[in-house]
Amino acid sequence: MRFYAHNQQIPDFLAFSERRKCDLSIVARHIYDNSLGGKAKSDYMDSLWNDKKSFWQVLFSDEKLYFRKQLDIEALKIEGLYPNAVRSIPTVIPDTVPIEKLTLYEIKERDIVEYRKIKNAVFAKQTDTKGFIACAASGVKTQMRRDFQIDHIKPMSQGGLTTIDNLQLLTRKAHVEKTRRENTR
Repeated sequence: MRFYAHNQQIPDFLAFSERRKCDLSIVARHIYDNSLGGKAKSDYMDSLWNDKKSFWQVLFSDEKLYFRKQLDIEALKIEGLYPNAVRSIPTVIPDTVPIEKLTLYEIKERDIVEYRKIKNAVFAKQTDTKGFIACAASGVKTQMRRDFQIDHIKPMSQGGLTTIDNLQLLTRKAHVEKTRRENTR
């Protein structure tokens, strides 16, 4: 709103897919790799700044000097004069938490196949030969899976794990009732 009030025009839109076009480190790398210096460097930077399709003027609030200074800083980083600005690829360390210690939601986010195996095993455990699923608390039977929720017999807050032996099916009503009882202890 402030931009519109000041300039009487709608601001330009920069899509996330075009972010690389506004990366000064790429521009600095191009200048460095092509040994652009003196007038060639100045002409190249002017062409970038004056390009109506680019967002340099928007990003630097029409301050060309700030644009040039930031570009110089990126060039100095490439030359190694900014030792603290060394960019390294982050090392990803996989989770070492055993899957049994995760909630069902976390298992689903981490490994959908394992989540489905657990869910199907819990439903199979409480399904009779005629295909009826029984609530572990109330004994209500139905063939509709959507009527049930998976519950930890021993809550995770008390050291329970997400294992087939510690999981049961409850109707929504029975699950709410069990949760209410556990929370009032």
